[in-house]
Amino acid sequence: YGAEYVKGHDARPDVILVDGFLAHGMPAQLGNAAFYSACHARLASDGVLVANFVEDDPHIPYYLAEVRSVFGESLSIFMAEDSCNYTLFAWKGAPGLPSRDKLLARARVLATTHPLNLRGAVRRLKQGVGLASNWTRRQKSRPADETTNGRPICAAGTEAPHDASTNLQT
Repeated sequence: YGAEYVKGHDARPDVILVDGFLAHGMPAQLGNAAFYSACHARLASDGVLVANFVEDDPHIPYYLAEVRSVFGESLSIFMAEDSCNYTLFAWKGAPGLPSRDKLLARARVLATTHPLNLRGAVRRLKQGVGLASNWTRRQKSRPADETTNGRPICAAGTEAPHDASTNLQT
């Protein structure tokens, strides 16, 4: 339903949250460039895509490459504070994040009304930009012939998820 929503709904949300899993992992229709492109098109002009990935999903490098193909350098991924999952942030607008000091100042203001550890989130968000970049670089450095049935090999040595090339019909 999420893939259908982002391609056919008229709303322009500030945030789209993606947290979809099946017994074997993330559904392919939620982890490809077509889906991320539909999210990008649907988001408000300064909107943010937030996605949850299971820590041991060997396809994370593939998902990151797909997100980067749509959002460019505007992404960060980090280990969630209280789980064994990674949280991805990809945003429209300026490619870089505000400075650490500016983000910490915003976190201090929000801390008075939100129980979340936003100062810790700022640190992880800034560090996650580098993690996302490193993961993508490792993926790109693999030889071009490292594919299985036409699907790229992920950094963990496994092929990209089945049906990951599935396009959303427009």
